[in-house]
Amino acid sequence: MSQTEADTSVEEVIATATGIEAGEYEDDTPLGSEGLDLDSIAVIEVVEIIEMEHDISIPDEKLEELETVGDLKELVQQKLRA
Repeated sequence: MSQTEADTSVEEVIATATGIEAGEYEDDTPLGSEGLDLDSIAVIEVVEIIEMEHDISIPDEKLEELETVGDLKELVQQKLRA
């Protein structure tokens, strides 16, 4: 899967979870209240959907490091390359 495909997949999951389309935010948009307004449970749900769609596993400790949309995209790309 290419980087663009992985990014698009993350954006689609975010759109489903939040109703916010990809063009309405940037990679540096925070996942939390300063940006997409995802609480910790919502971030977990987004990550679980991504894990199921791509057959990857993201450790819980990595979730704590996620601050922006770009962080999430990069983490997914790393897991897909592994």
